[in-house]
Order: sequence, then C-alpha cells, then structure tokens
Amino acid sequence: MERTPKAVALFTPERNRRELRAVKFISHPLPKFKNEIDIYGDTVSIISLAPRNEHAIIIRSRSIAESMRSLFEFLWETL
Repeated sequence: MERTPKAVALFTPERNRRELRAVKFISHPLPKFKNEIDIYGDTVSIISLAPRNEHAIIIRSRSIAESMRSLFEFLWETL
C-alpha cells in the first residue's frame, strides 16, 4: 500500500493489531489496482466493484492459488 496520509491514518498499529492484520507501506506509487484479489485455500477470487459493472470470478485451482500465493509472498518480502 502506498504511504499516504489517509492510509497511515486508517491503518494504525493499534487498529491493525485489533483487526489481526499486517500492513506494509511503500514509498513509491504502484500501478492502480482496481480489483480485489483474495487467496484462500485452493481458491482465488477476483472482485470488481466498479459502479454498474460489479462482478467477480472464483477460481478453484490448487496450482493457481499456489502461484498467486507465491507471488504475494515474494512481493511481501521484497517490498
């Protein structure tokens, strides 16, 4: 997540502990991601909440979930 005043105010250490999450801020902007991607078990969901064009895809595939999880872990450790 890009370090902006709004993000820093929203994701405070106290709130992160209470909501059981870890957040990393980066100092440079990333491309704008307009979809949410969730990885859970052997499932990947891609969700778009664009007004008047809301939709989602659920992919149940161990290999795709493992690949997406590996990508996430690589980025988490790299950034």
